[in-house]
Amino acid sequence: MTEELNARVRAAVDATHAAGTTMFCWRMPAGRGDLGSCEGAVDFARGRLAMRSRFQIPSLAEPELDSALDDPSRIGAEWTVENRSIVTDGAFYALQEPLDPESTGTWEASRMGAEGLAATPIGMISWLRGVTSAEPGDSPGMLAIKLDLRRAVELAPPEDRSALKAALDAGRVGPTATEVTGEVELDPEGRVRRMWAMVPPGASPYFAVEPGQDSIELLINDLGAPVAIPVPGESSRIAIDDFLAVFEGQPQCGPALADMWATSSGASSGS
Repeated sequence: MTEELNARVRAAVDATHAAGTTMFCWRMPAGRGDLGSCEGAVDFARGRLAMRSRFQIPSLAEPELDSALDDPSRIGAEWTVENRSIVTDGAFYALQEPLDPESTGTWEASRMGAEGLAATPIGMISWLRGVTSAEPGDSPGMLAIKLDLRRAVELAPPEDRSALKAALDAGRVGPTATEVTGEVELDPEGRVRRMWAMVPPGASPYFAVEPGQDSIELLINDLGAPVAIPVPGESSRIAIDDFLAVFEGQPQCGPALADMWATSSGASSGS
């Protein structure tokens, strides 16, 4: 029974990718997003993704070492970091305000890495190839799972293997530990609907994990719905309106994203 369920979990990776496109939401901790929230759209066939996110980053520096902390009482305060990013042609780009003040209506796309989709929350789906245990959960389609991320890399398609390994080693969007426990919910077609995982303490240097804040969650919405993800041209620019149009009609991912993106002019810059 367990091996049969393991096979279903592994098959869910390709079944989800075969849908072609999807909208997604990622939260940490699961169900709340107090530390971080991302929402986006992905085109699996073209290897493209658009994502906007917000993270709460604790400041650990002494005031004299941190120009942002003029008030000593702010030591340890949390700072909000807002990001916009796209993936295309296997590269991850951060969208930033252009240095040229006359370049209104666009963001500049700065290449950040070559891990592609693996370096984004949607890369969690590929972890499922490393399932070592799957047991029925409390509701139909829900499975309690254990994952070996080294195995997930080994079983990834050859063209995806190096990017997935690099993304996991960097710990950019998830744990660098090799064993992960969690849950996955599959729809009647065997595609991922929701995925939840525990982050081992200290596994990722990018998150300040504390008790009650040690889980990450990926929600998949509107599988197969059309998406139009803009890509940078020769000028390495993205039209702001084209980027924001990707998210029209998508529900807010969590409280950390509330009221962030009311207008294109009100969107904050990030890196």
